[in-house]
Amino acid sequence: MSCSDDIVLFALGLLIYDYAVVSNQFKIILLFIFLLFSLFFFFFFLFFLLSLALY
Repeated sequence: MSCSDDIVLFALGLLIYDYAVVSNQFKIILLFIFLLFSLFFFFFFLFFLLSLALY
C-alpha cells in the first residue's frame, strides 16, 4: 500500500459518506413534505366533512 492508494481510498470514503449524508437529508425532506401534504389533506377532509354536516 503506497501513499497514493490511501489518498484514493480516503477520497472514495469521503464521496460515499457525502452521498449517504445527502441522500439522508433528501429522505428527511421528502418525509417532511409528505407529512405536510398529509396534514393538509387531513384538514381539508375535516373541513369538507364539517361543511357537509353544517349544510
